[in-house]
Order: sequence, then C-alpha cells, then structure tokens
Amino acid sequence: MSGYQNYYLWRPGNGTGEVVIAIDIPEEYLKPWFDRVETRATVECDYCMPDRMRMTITVCRGLKVPIGEFWPKVKCWTCDRPAFMRPPPVPARSADASP
Repeated sequence: MSGYQNYYLWRPGNGTGEVVIAIDIPEEYLKPWFDRVETRATVECDYCMPDRMRMTITVCRGLKVPIGEFWPKVKCWTCDRPAFMRPPPVPARSADASP
C-alpha cells in the first residue's frame, strides 16, 4: 500500500499498520506515529533523479492510531510531503485579539 498519487486510492484493505515500510521519510516524522522506528538500509542509485539517488528504507512497527485514521494523512499527489509530515496549521488570530 502506498499514499503516493493513485496508489492511495487502493487503500490499506485488511492492513493494520502493525508493520509499515517507509521509503525516504525521516525517522523524526515517523516516531510520533509508531512504537518502533528503525532505519534498516539506504538504497543508492547513480542513474536516478537527484532527489531519488539515496533513499532510506525504514521499518515501522506498532501504529499508534487506527489505520483508518492514519491513512488520510499519507496521501501525496504532488510528491511533496504527505500531511503527517507537515507542521500543524497556525491558528488565525482574530481581529479583536490584542498583541
């Protein structure tokens, strides 16, 4: 399963998130979501696009929330960061609030 472009539409099916393999996602973004996060390898490719020449493979175990709650956060249509990697939105200040 993958959140990348149309693969996201396939959904996790009967997957539970007990074990997830993450490709090129830094551990600091995965740790809040999983009990255990372990980078196991780095794949190097001299002939790949520059942003894909060196990619980490990370094994994540024990998703802390139900897969149905996490799944919408993995969608990535543009190759930018999926939602679970983005900083939370900053609340807008009301016009009445004093500095």
